[in-house]
This record gives sequence, structure tokens and C-alpha cells, in this order.
Amino acid sequence: MRFGTLLTVVLTLMLGQTALGQKWPSTIRGYKVHDAKIDLKRDAALKLADWRVAELGFSGATIEVDAEMISKKQGGEIEFVTFNDFKVNGIPVEIEEYKNPFTIKKGQWFALPKPARVHVRMTNIPQAAFRELTEGQGEMAVSGTALVFGKFKKFGFTFKRVVPIKIEMTIANPLALLK
Repeated sequence: MRFGTLLTVVLTLMLGQTALGQKWPSTIRGYKVHDAKIDLKRDAALKLADWRVAELGFSGATIEVDAEMISKKQGGEIEFVTFNDFKVNGIPVEIEEYKNPFTIKKGQWFALPKPARVHVRMTNIPQAAFRELTEGQGEMAVSGTALVFGKFKKFGFTFKRVVPIKIEMTIANPLALLK
């Protein structure tokens, strides 16, 4: 399935922001909401170090991914990241809250301290497999919202903020290379 690519997108988007069309409250979990406008292609990059099936059971499959990232324009201390309403080609996936803090230094590569985890419900696996067999293409649609909570510097000051990241994009299908 497309777990590695989904996590690539999610982790890359932890570093950036696309334009939001949704209204947000002024604070979430005590963090002031900040609507940053960052171009992901220009401002961040990501390399997957490894991805693996961590758990497989009656409820579904959980995939873990290690990653290295760079932010070209912004530094800060990320405290945690939450993920809402994520879908890959219309198939819902659940991404666990990333609770492992890490520091971003502008222009420097860094590795996530622990892998990110994505869960696909067992009821969605047959639908995903069928779509891959019948519609398998070179690209996949990924959508959802990531909320990045942390402390960010601007003009020499540090601000406690949450940055909502609306994700609607297409990415290369890693399974297309296997065919």
C-alpha cells in the first residue's frame, strides 16, 4: 500500500503550510493559532530512512516510518503534531499524534527522534487493494490537516503557536515502481 509515501507527505508538511480555507479558533490546546504561508516545494525536504509494518491485527495495519528533514526558512521547537481527516486516494487513514519533541534548525538536516505511525483499518484494506489493482496509477491524492504545535522564533522573539496545515496534493505512487 502507499504507506511510505503518505508518511513522506505528512512529515514534510510538519515543516510547512499551504493556504487554509477553514476557519480556526484563536487557540487550540492553549496554543495561539498562526496561519503561516510556506511553499512546501521551496521551503522543506524529506528523506525516508525506513518504513515497516509495526503491527498487523484484526483492527488493521500500523506502519512506522523513520525520516530525516530540512527546513530551509524556519526554525523552532516542535512539541507535538496532530493529524485530522487524512485520506489517501479517498481511503481514510489514521495518523497517531506525534508526541516526540524535536528541534528544527534552519538549513540543517535532522532525524525524527522516533518513527511516525500510520494506521489503516482492516475494513479499508480490501478497498485500497481493489483500487490499486483497478486504478493503480503513477500518482496518489493525499488530503487532511496536520496541526503543528511548538515554539517558533520571529524577529528574535519566541512564540508558542500551533500551525494548521491543510494538505491537498498528489504524490508519486511508490507501488508504481514495483509493477
